[in-house]
Amino acid sequence: MVGIVILVFNSWNVTEECLNSLFVTNTYTNFHIYLVDNNSSTGPSKKLESLVKSHSSQITSITLDVNRGYNAGNNVGIKAALSDNCNYILISNNDVYYQKTSIFELVKFLEENPQVGIVGPKILLPNQKVQDINMVIGTTLKGKYLYLLRKTPLKFLSNNYVDRFSKTITDETKPFRVSSVSGACFMMSRKCAVEVTPFDEYPFLYEEEVILGTITYKKRFLTVYNTESVVVHEHGASTGGLTGFAFTEFVRSEMYFCRKYLGSSSIKLFPLYVFRSIEFIIKTFRNSTYRGRVGKFFHRTIKVLVK
Repeated sequence: MVGIVILVFNSWNVTEECLNSLFVTNTYTNFHIYLVDNNSSTGPSKKLESLVKSHSSQITSITLDVNRGYNAGNNVGIKAALSDNCNYILISNNDVYYQKTSIFELVKFLEENPQVGIVGPKILLPNQKVQDINMVIGTTLKGKYLYLLRKTPLKFLSNNYVDRFSKTITDETKPFRVSSVSGACFMMSRKCAVEVTPFDEYPFLYEEEVILGTITYKKRFLTVYNTESVVVHEHGASTGGLTGFAFTEFVRSEMYFCRKYLGSSSIKLFPLYVFRSIEFIIKTFRNSTYRGRVGKFFHRTIKVLVK
């Protein structure tokens, strides 16, 4: 059985569409959903409540008293799925919509490739374009610096790295190994899940994928992007509109990943931190969600840099 963990925070409308795609469009039926409410400030609609009730034998609803972030919320669902002896664990954003064979192809791939611990589907945006495929090779501190150069006059220095880090649409003809897959949707074998969970709960948002990819590699499991499985990610198109809170958490998580998982020193990280800080300050002039958060930004991020 596949345990499907769906983490929800307020966006109940897309959750309803996600569930409908699982029960109506998707044809794989051997699954149980763990619907984890990450301390939402709003409740589900009557229509969604009715949908959950009508499928109560396949849905376990879990409500958390505190929102401790993406990984912490998913850990609750994963623990329940493992306790129920699920053979596979599917982590899904609540704005991911499933097609006819999306889940079947992921299960089939893991069954046929026991050395693979994590498999992710091809993710389409609402306009049917493929969501960017990054993290093909492992993230390093040098790689982070090179990636920053890709939109500068010095981009020629990073072309080789960027070409290896990312895949293009023409490369998507068959499954291929990657360092990490998108956290929006991926499946783990039970054996892998037992080894790599609970997820590291220090990051509140962001860098969860690269952290998981790093741990999975150390545990000697492969991670694969499976082009045969396709899902649609409703909000995947919006990558540049981070709020001041989200950007702060991104930088905090980035510093944490580099310090703990890459072993980077504060000195080597300092130029990256300065760049991110300048980015934040510039955004205060353009985005109201950044203004008034300057103090919180430095309070949340500096202590990770110098820890």
